[in-house]
Amino acid sequence: MGGTRSLSGAERAPALGRRSAALLVAAAALFCWHALAVVVGVPSLLLPAPATVAATLVRRAPEMAPHVAYTGYEVILGGGLGVGVGVLLALALAVSRPIRLLGTPLLLGVQVVPVVVFAPLLILLFDATLLTRTLIAALLTFFPVTVATLDGLRSVPAGQLTLLRSVGVPRWRRVLYVRVPNALPTFVTGLKLATPVAIQGVILAEFLAAERGIGHQLLATAKRFDTALLFAYVLVLAAFGVALFVAVAAVERRLHADATDVTDLLESTGVLGSASLPARGTAAVASVLLLLGGWHVAAAATTLLPTPAAVAATLAAFPALFLSTSVDTLTKFGVGWGAGAAVGLAVGTATALVPEARSTVEGSLIGLRAVPDLALVPLLLVWVRISFEAAVVLVAIAAVFPVTVGTAAGLRRMPAAHADLLDLVDAAPRRRLAVRFRHAVPALFAGVKLSVVRSLAAVVVAEWFVAESGVGVLLLQGMTNGQPALTFAAAVVLFGLGFGLFGLTAGLQRRASW
Repeated sequence: MGGTRSLSGAERAPALGRRSAALLVAAAALFCWHALAVVVGVPSLLLPAPATVAATLVRRAPEMAPHVAYTGYEVILGGGLGVGVGVLLALALAVSRPIRLLGTPLLLGVQVVPVVVFAPLLILLFDATLLTRTLIAALLTFFPVTVATLDGLRSVPAGQLTLLRSVGVPRWRRVLYVRVPNALPTFVTGLKLATPVAIQGVILAEFLAAERGIGHQLLATAKRFDTALLFAYVLVLAAFGVALFVAVAAVERRLHADATDVTDLLESTGVLGSASLPARGTAAVASVLLLLGGWHVAAAATTLLPTPAAVAATLAAFPALFLSTSVDTLTKFGVGWGAGAAVGLAVGTATALVPEARSTVEGSLIGLRAVPDLALVPLLLVWVRISFEAAVVLVAIAAVFPVTVGTAAGLRRMPAAHADLLDLVDAAPRRRLAVRFRHAVPALFAGVKLSVVRSLAAVVVAEWFVAESGVGVLLLQGMTNGQPALTFAAAVVLFGLGFGLFGLTAGLQRRASW
C-alpha cells in the first residue's frame, strides 16, 4: 500500500481495448439510430432523429438543468447513505460473531428478494418526501457494498491476525491496520456494483413519488409523447451513469486497488459467516422472530403499519386473488427471464471462447451496466404501451448482464492442466465445451442467482408501469388506495416468490456441481 504506481503497458491494454470497443459500439448504435429514423423513416413520434434530440437537448437545457441537478443531489444523498451503512454493517459483521450470526440471515434475505418492494412500503409510511427517496436509494445500494466490503474484511490471512493478537494489539488496531487495507479492492468493486443501483433507486423513487427530477420527467414526457425531450433525458441519464462509473474507476486508480472479479463476489455468500449449519438455522429463526417482534411493536405505534396478524388475515381472506396474481407474475418472469438468460448464455459463451469478441462485448457491457434499466420504462410506454410484451422485454434485459458475466467468467476458469490434458488426448470440441461448463458451474450459477433476483424486481417494476395484472399491481394499489394491509400482504407474497425461486436455483446448482 506504499507509494503510487503507474499501470504497465500490459495492464493498460485490456482497458484501452474495452474503451475503444465501447466507443465503436456506441458509434454503431448511433449510426443505426440515424438510419432507422432518417433512412427507413420510422415516425418521429416513436423515434426522433439523433440531430433532433441533440437540438432539443441544447434548446431546452435550461428547463432540464434543475431536474438533473435534483436527481444528482438525491443520488449523492441516497448512495452516500447506502455506502456508509454498508461499510459500517460490514465492519460489525466482520468483528462480532453474535452480530454476524443474527445479521447474516437478514442480509441473505435481502439478497434473495426484490428490494424494490420496499419502495411502496416506505412511501406508505413516510409519504412522498425527499427522505423516502433517499431511503429507497440507500436500501438498493447498501447490499453490494456490504457484501463486497465484508468479503475483504474476512479474507485476511488468519496468521496475521493471530500474530497481532499474540503481541496484544487491540481489536480496533487490527481492524484499522490489517482488515481495512485488505478490504479496499473489494470495497471498490462493491462501489462499482452499487453506483448504477443508486441511480436506479432514485429514478424508481421519482417514478413513484416525486414532482421533479429526471425520473418524474421521463414519465411525464412519455405520457404526453414529447419523444425528443424524452430521448434527451434518457441520454442525460446515460451520461450521468457513465460519469459516476468513471468517477469510481478514478477512485480505484487513486487507491491503486486491484478490483476483485465481480463473479467472485457473487459466489462469496459463504463468507458471511463461519458458523455450522445448525447454528445458522438457529440464528435464522432468531432473526425472523426478532424481525416479527420489532414489526409488531412498530405497528402498535402507528396506524400506517399493519400488524403481522392483519397481514396474515388479508392473505387468508383472498387466497384466489393472490394465487392468480402470483401466476401472472411468474408467467411474465418465466418468459422474460428465459429469453434474457438465453441471450446472456450465448453472449457469455462467445465472449469466453472467441478472444476477438471479448473486448467488444466487455466494453459494451460496462457501458450498458452504467445505464439504469428503468430508463427503458418510458420508452416502452411510447413504443409498446401497457402490455405483456413490454413487461417481458424489461425482465429479459434485467437478466442478460449477470448471466453474461457469470458465463464468460466461468468458462475461462478451466485449469490449464485440464486444458493440456484434453489437448493431449485430442478430445472432441463438444467434450471440451462440456468440461468447460462443468468448471463454470459456480460462476455461472452465481450470475443466474443474481439474474433471478434482478428479473423478479423487473417484473414488479413492469407491473407498476407497463402491465395491468400481477402481485406488483396489488402492491401499488394498496399504496395508492391507502390499504396498508394489502400492500404488506403483496410484499409477503413477493418475498415468498423470491425465496422460492432462489431456493430452486440453488437446488439446481447442487445437482449440476461436480
